[in-house]
Amino acid sequence: MVFATPPSTWALRNVSLLDPSAGRYTQVRLAPDGNATMIWNAVGVAAGLRLSRCLDDSCRAWSPPATISGVDTNPRFMRMELLAAQPIVVFAAADGRELHAVRCADAACAALGARAALARTEKVRYNDVRLLHNELLVAVSLSNISHPGVELYLLRVNADDLSVRDRSLVARSDVPFGINESTSFPTGGLEAPCLLVGDDGAADVAYWDVVGRRLALVRDAGSPNSTTATVAAASSP
Repeated sequence: MVFATPPSTWALRNVSLLDPSAGRYTQVRLAPDGNATMIWNAVGVAAGLRLSRCLDDSCRAWSPPATISGVDTNPRFMRMELLAAQPIVVFAAADGRELHAVRCADAACAALGARAALARTEKVRYNDVRLLHNELLVAVSLSNISHPGVELYLLRVNADDLSVRDRSLVARSDVPFGINESTSFPTGGLEAPCLLVGDDGAADVAYWDVVGRRLALVRDAGSPNSTTATVAAASSP
């Protein structure tokens, strides 16, 4: 196996312990001042959605990690965008049965500007988000009560009040999400959606079809002209 040589400009500046109670989900975005805003889920006494901001571009110092009040204590599959410097976070909540969104009123998220439940279903899995102007686009995989499988949706959300403007079905699988207990690999579902949004608002969505063992790409998702193509496929096990 051959590995590409990293560019010579790459350098590890420092490694620091930010939060000993950190969980497994995290996201980092650069704020307009050039410093990173970090969110993650935490367990124990500080359980919930945590946030800290680097105080310099090397993150040698950071604001004390704080748990955002008014948010589910077990957030998962979280994604974040920044509206100016204000974080907007989308995540699975209510033990994975709801998709929630929160918009902070300030960069440090000392208060919430808005919060909403974007979807309620049997199981919320991965999501991806992109912010375009004042609209938040969300691709999310849901196990829907009305359908015996998994559905992948594209949501268009008002970034100010987090109201859902439009909801479009992108893809569907008849096999629900499941886990092989021996390998810990998924046995069904539409996993890890990834969004690419153009300046005109058109959205392409890529995802992994577990049963089909393929990486699929939906061009112009949510429109009457959408098309689906297989980018890559794995051979049968």
